[in-house]
Amino acid sequence: ADAKREAAKQEQGSSGKRKVTHSGKVSIRVTNQAEDAKEEEHAEMHVDRDAWLRKLTYTKVCEWLAALGVNENSIQKVREDRVPGSQIMLMDVKELMEELAMTKLQAVRVVKRDREL
Repeated sequence: ADAKREAAKQEQGSSGKRKVTHSGKVSIRVTNQAEDAKEEEHAEMHVDRDAWLRKLTYTKVCEWLAALGVNENSIQKVREDRVPGSQIMLMDVKELMEELAMTKLQAVRVVKRDREL
């Protein structure tokens, strides 16, 4: 058992994580550094998109929605109600459809933070 643990320690290197199970067996989960970096980059991009959207005034939101192909009635509603980016980012698909009269496809684009501006 000690020999297996020692072999597992040597095998794991710097890119793996060792886990000892209740039965005393050692299992190794090898992490892929490229995948970890990709996940981290994706998380940073999401934060950046949210920060970008949060800063938009209602006039810039209208420009962004027009670039996404959102219907003019929805854009007019945003203009009339002066809906800033900080409020748009808190809305889900259902709210965008009900409150701003967007189609489902348009609402999905907004929720996914498609950045066309």
